Amino acid sequence: MILLWHSSSTHGQGIEQAISPGAQERDLRVDSIAATHAESAGKVSVSRFGGTVSPEDAAVTTRYRSSVRVKLLIAALTASLIASSLVIWQREKVIESTRKEREDRDRSISRLLALESSEMLDADPDLASLLAARAFRVSPTREAETSLRNAGALPLAHRLTGHQDAVLRLAFSPDGRVLATAGGSADGSRAVRLWDTASGRTRATVPYAPENLVQGVVFSSSGETLAVGQSDKTVQLWDMATGHPHSAVTLDSSGIDAADFTPDGRLYATSGSHRIQVWDTATGRLLSSFRHPTDALVVGIEFAPGGHTLATTDNDFKTVRLWDVDRGRLRTALTGRQDSVSAMAFSPDGSALAVGGSSSVVQVWDTTTGRRRTALTGNQDSVDAVAFSPDGRTVAAGGRDNVIEVWDSTNPARTTARKLNRPHTTLTGHAGGVTSLAFSPDAGTLASGSDDHTVRLWNTPVGRTISRSRNFVYAIAFSPDGRTLATTAGAAVQLWNTRTRRLRATIGAQENGVDAFAFSPDGRTLGVASDDTVRLWDTRTRHLRSTLTARQKGVYSIAFSPDGHTLATGGGDHATRIWDTGTGRVRATLTGHQNSVGSVAFSPDGRTLATAGDLTVRLWNMRTMRSRAVLEYQLGLDGDTKVAFSPDGRTLAGSADGVVWFWDTATGQPQRSRSEGLGTIASQNGTIMALAFSPDGHTFVTANTDRRTRLWDTATGRLRSTLTGHTGPVIAMSLNRDGRTLATASIDHTVRLWDVGLPALEKTIAKICRSLGRDFTADERATYLSGRPSDPTCRQDMKTS
Repeated sequence: MILLWHSSSTHGQGIEQAISPGAQERDLRVDSIAATHAESAGKVSVSRFGGTVSPEDAAVTTRYRSSVRVKLLIAALTASLIASSLVIWQREKVIESTRKEREDRDRSISRLLALESSEMLDADPDLASLLAARAFRVSPTREAETSLRNAGALPLAHRLTGHQDAVLRLAFSPDGRVLATAGGSADGSRAVRLWDTASGRTRATVPYAPENLVQGVVFSSSGETLAVGQSDKTVQLWDMATGHPHSAVTLDSSGIDAADFTPDGRLYATSGSHRIQVWDTATGRLLSSFRHPTDALVVGIEFAPGGHTLATTDNDFKTVRLWDVDRGRLRTALTGRQDSVSAMAFSPDGSALAVGGSSSVVQVWDTTTGRRRTALTGNQDSVDAVAFSPDGRTVAAGGRDNVIEVWDSTNPARTTARKLNRPHTTLTGHAGGVTSLAFSPDAGTLASGSDDHTVRLWNTPVGRTISRSRNFVYAIAFSPDGRTLATTAGAAVQLWNTRTRRLRATIGAQENGVDAFAFSPDGRTLGVASDDTVRLWDTRTRHLRSTLTARQKGVYSIAFSPDGHTLATGGGDHATRIWDTGTGRVRATLTGHQNSVGSVAFSPDGRTLATAGDLTVRLWNMRTMRSRAVLEYQLGLDGDTKVAFSPDGRTLAGSADGVVWFWDTATGQPQRSRSEGLGTIASQNGTIMALAFSPDGHTFVTANTDRRTRLWDTATGRLRSTLTGHTGPVIAMSLNRDGRTLATASIDHTVRLWDVGLPALEKTIAKICRSLGRDFTADERATYLSGRPSDPTCRQDMKTS
C-alpha cells in the first residue's frame, strides 16, 4: 500500500512524499545521482553524510530529488488507478452479465404468463387479463403485447361489488348514467345500490327493512324518482336529487308473490292469492284486478312497453299467459315446445316475447298471433335472465352456465330460425349463474347480475348512424385527415363531416352513376370512376381538374400510389391501367387476369401493386411494370376478390366468398404458421365484402353479408369483437388513418360510425385494472406468480377510475 502525507521542510515548504519500505534506498540513489550530476558540472563532490555544498548545488539536488519523487508518485498513482479501473471493469462485467440473465429470465416469464393468458381468455377472462398485464410489466415481449391487446379488447367495462347475495334486480336511469341494483333475501347490505355507470363507483344506497325482499326497481321517465317495490306490500318512492324518500305507498293486497313495474314506472303489477292486480305507482290506487284461471301460484310477471299487455307464468312453469291490462282479460296462452319458464322479456315494440327456461333454449314468440317465431340456442344450462336491447336489434340471455349469449334479433318477424339460432357474442367472467340482465337506454351497455354477488357492465358497441339514403350506399372512404367521409349511393359522391355527421357537399355527379372512387394521399383530389371515365376533382373547390378516358369496358376499382403521382384502375377488360396523375396519360397497361379486375392496392412503399380478379392475385413491380408473382391459391368458390396490404407491406390479404388468405409479399407464399402471422380466417356465414388492416397492423377487419363486421387480432387470428346493428348485409367499410373510427355501409340504406380504437398498452393495463377493480388473489398469486415479487400488478390504476 502507498501512503501519502504532508510534511514541512526546514525551509517551511510543504511537500507530498510517498513512503514505502524502500524509501531510504531511493533517497540514497537520488543523492548519488545528484552528486554525479554535480561533479560532471565541475562542482565539489557531495555526500549524504557530510561535506560542504554550495547553495546552487543544494538547490539542484533538491529539485532533482523532488522531480524523481513526483515521477515515482505518479507511477504509483497510475498503477493504483489501473488496478481500480480493472476492479470496476470486472464489477461492471458481472453486473452486466447479471442484468442480462435477469432480462432473459424476465422475458421467459413474460412469455409464459402471456401464454397462460391466451389459453384462458375465454374460460376466465378476468384472470387472463391480469396475467396479460403482469406479463407486459415483467417484460414487454411481443407475446405480452399481443395478449394485452386481446385482453384490452374484451367488452367488460366495470365489475361492481358490494352485494352479499345474488343480484336479482337491475334498472338504468333514463339517461343511462345511474344503475340501480338489488340483491336477494340473503343480501346483508339490505339496500338498493345506485352506481355511477361511467366510473363504476357507488353513488348512494337506498336502505330497506331487513325482513323485506325487493321485488322491483324502476326509475320514473324523468329520472327524478326511483320506485322500490317490496314484499311487505309497499312501494317506496325516492327523490334522486336529495337521496331521501319522499313518499311510500301501501298496497291493499293480501300478499305479493311476484311483481313488476312498467318501463316508465307508472304502473306496478303484483300477484297474490291467485289474483293479478295493477296499481298506480304514485297513488297506490288499484286500477285493475283479475283472477288467474287456475289455482297455480303466479311466480313471474313481465309488463310490455306501454303497460297494455302483461305476461305471467305460474308454478307449473309450462305456460306463459298474455293479459289485456285495460280490459282485465286473458288474450292468449303460449304453450308447446316450452320447458319450465324462469325468464321473460318483451321487445321494445311489444310484438315479441323472449322466454327462457330449463331447456337452455330461448323461445321467441309473436305476441299477436301467439306463435313461436324462433328458438335461440347457445346457453348450456337453464336460462334465468333475458333482455331485449332498446332498439330491438339484440337479445341477450344468461343462465346457470355463468355465460351470457347475445344474438342479432333484427326484424325477428321476418327472420328465420336458422339465421337467429347462433349467438354472435359470448360474454364470460361471472363466477356464478346470471340472474338478471338490462340494457342501457342507448343500447351501448349491458348490465348483468349474478349469483357471484357482482354486477358487470359490458360494452356493447353501437354504431352511430351518419346517413340514411333512399338507395343503399355501396362505397365509402375516409379522407386522409379523417375529417371527411365520402359515400356514394348512385349518381354522385357525398362528403360528410365526421364530427357533426352532417353533409358538407356533393361532388362528382355522373349521369351513369359512380362505380368507384378514392382520395389522393394528400386529400386534395378525389378520383371518381364511372363507366370508362375517371374524373379527378378538387375536394376544396369541387371543380373538375382532369378527365381520364380509360376505355376499359367499365372501371371497377381505383387506387392512388402513396406519393399521389400514379393512379391504378382495374377494368372490365381484364386489364389494369397505370396513369400519370400529372399529365393524365397512361404509363402502362398490365394484363394477365382472365376476368374483370375488381380490386387494386398499392403497397405502402409504392413499389408493388396488387391486382385481384378471376380468383387470383397478381403482384406487379411498379418500376418495371412486370408481374413478379401470381398468387393462385383458391380464395373462395365465388365472388370478386378483394386485396389489402398490411401497413409494413410484408403481408397481403385477399378474400373471396367467405375466406381470407394471407401471403408473404416477399416470397408470394401463403402464411400458414403462427410465427408468420395469420394463415387464413373464415367467415361463419355469408360472403366477405370488404377487408382492411388497421394502421398499426394489429387488427384486421372484415365486413360480411351476414350483417356483421368483425375485428381480428392479426398476430393470433383470434376474433376480438363483432359489430352488429345493420339490418342488411354490410357491403363496404373504411378505417380512418388513426384506426380509431370505422365506417360501415349496408344495403339497409345506412352508414354507421364505430369506435374501434385500442388504447396504448399502458393505458390498456389501467383499463383492465379499473374494469376488474381487483388484483391477483392469494391463490392466483401462489399458482401463477410463485417466487415472484409480491408488488401489485394494478398499482394505483384501480384508484384512478
